[in-house]
Amino acid sequence: MKRVLAPLLLALSLHAVGAPGEREAVLDAMRPTAARLAGQPVKFRVDRLNINAQWAVLYGGLLRPDGGEPDWSLAQEDTACHLDLDKGLFAVAQKVDGRWTSKYIDICESEPAYWDVPHLEEIGFPCDLLRGFDAGSEQTPVEECKALRRSKKKR
Repeated sequence: MKRVLAPLLLALSLHAVGAPGEREAVLDAMRPTAARLAGQPVKFRVDRLNINAQWAVLYGGLLRPDGGEPDWSLAQEDTACHLDLDKGLFAVAQKVDGRWTSKYIDICESEPAYWDVPHLEEIGFPCDLLRGFDAGSEQTPVEECKALRRSKKKR
């Protein structure tokens, strides 16, 4: 039983959490911005994609369309792509009038953006969309996000 359950749980954690059929719409909305920032056509490596009715949060990486590593020297200067550091992707999309639009994207994260919850707070997506993301501190990203919002309400 354990041998069957562990691979199943791993497979579920690597797929989109949200409405069926929304995955491609979300990725299609994010791809043009990612390609422009990367300076080349790209596809996504999806490590985690959480989707609700109005928001989507993606963590993963960029690949060339053939699956290889992008040529990072082509990336726009303002992306802060350091050739010797990790290249994580963090992106947020919002559904407006029935269409997904890219709200935030960083193609060259050396550390996961969701570790910097105060920075992400400005985007305004629901904290629960960080569910399942690894913690960079003692609190999970969801707990940290909710605590930050509670403290802002008290002010």
